[in-house]
Amino acid sequence: MKRRGTVGVGALVLVFGCGCNNAMPSATSNVRAPAETTAAPTVRPTARPVETAKPLRVDGPTGTWTSASCGGRTYAREITLATDKTFVARDLVAPCPPKVACVWSGIVERKGTWTLDGTKLTLTTDPNVKEKTPGSPLERSLSFDAGIVREGDCAYSRR
Repeated sequence: MKRRGTVGVGALVLVFGCGCNNAMPSATSNVRAPAETTAAPTVRPTARPVETAKPLRVDGPTGTWTSASCGGRTYAREITLATDKTFVARDLVAPCPPKVACVWSGIVERKGTWTLDGTKLTLTTDPNVKEKTPGSPLERSLSFDAGIVREGDCAYSRR
């Protein structure tokens, strides 16, 4: 069933040519070529700067650092040093298992600020926050040397 006013693909090829070697319909065809053709405007793409990934800075202490149980500490500790000079330390004393309701999360969290003076990394906890002390005390003076955070003999790895 044909619709009125529709043109088949074959008719379009005959009217506008196949585009092969600038061929137009032959003179013997009963379809006339357009009297005047206009070329499509040429649009040149503008050069956009290529975005490259920023290299990961490993020469500074910012980021999240983890240490498995070490020395007298029998659980993992995680310290996140933010670029705004704040930190969050999390002692994973007895984390609540997934899909289990626990009375206590089992995580001791401390917050504050940090400074780096040479290789000495100093953590200062927020004086307005009372520390929960079920875990071992948070060492206030750590070291950052050769891309590694250390708390005494305990080395942290960047996560």
